[in-house]
Amino acid sequence: MNTRKAILLGVAVVFVGVVAVQAWRWRQPVTKPPDPTQQAVSVMADKAYKEIQTIKKSGGKPDAIDEAAKRWADTAWRYREEHPKTPGAKMATSLALQMLAEMSSRDELLNRAKTLPANDEAVSFIIYLLYRRAESKKDLPAFIAFAEDLRERRNGNQPEDVTMRSRLDYHIGLAYDALHNASQARAAFERAIQEAPASLWARDSKLGIYELEHLSRGQPAPRFAGTDLDGKPIALANLRGRTVLLDFWGKG
Repeated sequence: MNTRKAILLGVAVVFVGVVAVQAWRWRQPVTKPPDPTQQAVSVMADKAYKEIQTIKKSGGKPDAIDEAAKRWADTAWRYREEHPKTPGAKMATSLALQMLAEMSSRDELLNRAKTLPANDEAVSFIIYLLYRRAESKKDLPAFIAFAEDLRERRNGNQPEDVTMRSRLDYHIGLAYDALHNASQARAAFERAIQEAPASLWARDSKLGIYELEHLSRGQPAPRFAGTDLDGKPIALANLRGRTVLLDFWGKG
């Protein structure tokens, strides 16, 4: 091999090596530095939950929990307002609302909801928190009144308005179902489907209607057939008049 060919071969090898190294670097995941606003709220949340849990474990009175929860909620809400449109602002909003949900009264959470524009993303989380709280406290009529009022306020035609009304109707349907008011529950579920047929809330509302029609208390159970643990055929129709216990379980 003459000198010229050796030099060209060497250059080619070096070029291929450089390309390979660059390609390897391009394939490596790009690690973004942690967002400082998210880090700040994470530290805040850790302190808040630790304080609340310490009070609960020490047998602290509800007033003590309320004071701590309100203080942390106000701190997180101020952070949200001081750092708008940042990842940390969303976390601070969630933290503030969860702290308000820790309080013995729902009034603070409800009042916070009423001060927000209907299109504020925090409203969606408030709906969830208020429904769960009303369900556990057996205060569903108050939740229905709040949800229907918010639905009237959210009267725009933008996609987010339509989806929000569908979500509200779904939760109103759940509340009426829990109160054993099947007709009102069905009406709310049907509104949710009509408002946003392709939404998650429409899908869940269809399941709600199915349960009202087929799984409500006092109705015949849906028929099924299969095999038992010994491989013998079993059918619900053959068990009429006997007590049947269905045990749903799984591994994983």
